[in-house]
Amino acid sequence: VVLAGENGKRGTRRGGFSGHLLERFKFDAERQVWQVQFHPDIAAMFAGDEHTWLASSARRALGKGYLAKWLHGYFSTHREPHPISVERLRDLSGSGNGCLRGFRRRLREGLLEVARVERDEGRRFDWRVVPESDLVEVFRD
Repeated sequence: VVLAGENGKRGTRRGGFSGHLLERFKFDAERQVWQVQFHPDIAAMFAGDEHTWLASSARRALGKGYLAKWLHGYFSTHREPHPISVERLRDLSGSGNGCLRGFRRRLREGLLEVARVERDEGRRFDWRVVPESDLVEVFRD
């Protein structure tokens, strides 16, 4: 297993890890459960702010909409989201929509859906598109 950090580089701000994911695992026949122990270096990568937790209830509430789920995942990885252009979001999301006008419509729908789900989960998710710069700004708590 090789874990990648920002921009596909190996590791994170504190380093990286290349090796086995699991230290050991065994089946407890008496309790009828598997016991799994992760390699300590892997476990350390999930401490502090080295990862992003996505609420499974929010993911389910987003339904089958690919773009809404992608936007939710993308903006969840940013503690303080930076403004990003509509065109860059289209490219990063892998949208097959070559027409920027059509993507803007789908983007608006996706952002509205993410905002609804986040609000229902008790979290703030406000957004706007700045017309002069075509930048999307997202505001979260």
